[in-house]
Amino acid sequence: MLSKAVSAAVCALATGTGLALAQGAPAELPPDSFRAPQYVDSQGCVFLRAGLGGAVTWVPRVTPDRKPLCGYPPSLAVTEPVPAVAEALPLPPDGEAAAPQGDSPADGAPTAGAAAQAAADAARATVAAAVAEPAPRRTAARRHKPQPVTIQPADATEALALRRLTLGPDEIRAAADLPTGVSCPASAPRPRRFATSDGGSTLLCTRPGGGLKGARVPRLPAPEMALLSRAPDVRQASQAAGHYVQVGAYARRGNAIGTRQRLTALGLPVAVAEGGALEIILAGPFEDRTATRGALRDLRRAGFHDAFIR
Repeated sequence: MLSKAVSAAVCALATGTGLALAQGAPAELPPDSFRAPQYVDSQGCVFLRAGLGGAVTWVPRVTPDRKPLCGYPPSLAVTEPVPAVAEALPLPPDGEAAAPQGDSPADGAPTAGAAAQAAADAARATVAAAVAEPAPRRTAARRHKPQPVTIQPADATEALALRRLTLGPDEIRAAADLPTGVSCPASAPRPRRFATSDGGSTLLCTRPGGGLKGARVPRLPAPEMALLSRAPDVRQASQAAGHYVQVGAYARRGNAIGTRQRLTALGLPVAVAEGGALEIILAGPFEDRTATRGALRDLRRAGFHDAFIR
């Protein structure tokens, strides 16, 4: 009786195993290193490890109605299959054109490979140029002592105005208080104020960016031109010997009186010289050059920027 029961159990196991094997094997077998008793293939179906005679067999798990148990996450990461090489298409019959492919480039358009090759060639050319042509070396700028520049006059009026103009480029000052009515020729349209060698200043017409080259004396209003053509008679200003600082020349008497009053308020001696139609106001006399230069500094700080030593 016992032997009959064992035989029936063995038959049932054999029958169940046969049904399970009939359900199929995993879509892909796990590697030999996989030791878990349960395995889910890439299709999400569950399999159980079974061993028979030393060999491993994966038996599918089934539902009570004997259907595969699927819908679970795979036990191993699913890798994308490598696409197979497309088979060569047969040539179209004579007289028929092949249908265009979906994303093929238009006739004459560069392909992605050609564009990448062109970019690589350009990069190599750039690197080669950078290696072949090193950056130019920068030489340190040398500081030269400015050489005095003497302006050669064009006529007698310019000669009178520039007879004492000898200066270096570092002595040039931009004109901030140009007199009204200055007229410069087209060849030198920019009026600028220059320092003279005696501590005074003068106006010159210059070319933009040309420095002192081609500079000319500006054409001033008639009263100021009279000052250039006739030097003042300083002997009428004072009989005492000494040095003077010319402050200004005025055609209007009221302006001359106001300047004399300002000099007196500064504590400076005042002298007047005749300059044709102009009244020339001088500060002085001073005993030596040191006192004269000190007075010149005081006058320029007080606003008399055109003052100069006579």
